[in-house]
Amino acid sequence: MGVVNNSSAEITDAGQATAAAKKLLDQGVDGIKVHLQPPPQPNPGFPLNGIPGVVSEAHRLSIPVFVHPNTGADVLAAVEAGVDIVAHTTPSSGPWDASLLLR
Repeated sequence: MGVVNNSSAEITDAGQATAAAKKLLDQGVDGIKVHLQPPPQPNPGFPLNGIPGVVSEAHRLSIPVFVHPNTGADVLAAVEAGVDIVAHTTPSSGPWDASLLLR
């Protein structure tokens, strides 16, 4: 089946997140996945305040946004930003509380 050469953008602020989403959309992607699980240190990982810009750019073109969360806080931030699909649960962060489950 071959190998996909996939390089992820290193995003450190909301402006970069929006710009990266716009670039991908301009290239014709069918969806955007926001990977919130932080990379090995010292990289800070994707900023939660960058999610709304990604969602806005993608939804402008009716493109879905997926999120790959690491914690319940990641899920909450993504849901509040309007992502379409949460890729999985976050068992290592413990049970989600009612405030998250009721979203």
